[in-house]
Amino acid sequence: MSTKPCTQSVDVDEAVTSGRLEVASQEDTYLLNGHFEADKMIRFLADALEPAIASGFSGLRVVGEMTWALAGDLGTGPLIEYEAELNYFVRDYPVAVTCQYDRKRFSPEVILNMISHSSHCDLRELRLQQSVLCSARGISSPE
Repeated sequence: MSTKPCTQSVDVDEAVTSGRLEVASQEDTYLLNGHFEADKMIRFLADALEPAIASGFSGLRVVGEMTWALAGDLGTGPLIEYEAELNYFVRDYPVAVTCQYDRKRFSPEVILNMISHSSHCDLRELRLQQSVLCSARGISSPE
């Protein structure tokens, strides 16, 4: 993982027009029908994959910003279920997923819980921070 800033720019309008980029709201994805259900979100990803493959793309890359989960009384249970289901989905299909949990908004315990339940988390950049965070909070670090 590079820490160098990206020097290339992307023509967003062209990427959207060509179908290489789609931007969807939390209401159109995670909170479809007004609430979150892990299996429906996995179905959403599967439904997005099918036309991508049919259009000649080799797979699907998804970035999900997760602060929507802080609203209401969702709790971490459904998120853990979602991360677990994503493990199987990304293993079985040509999909790369990044779930972004804002360190300033989610507690360290929640972030570590998500990391420990995610087989698709890249910990290379987090090892030192995670170790320090775990030591400071007195919680065990996922291996």
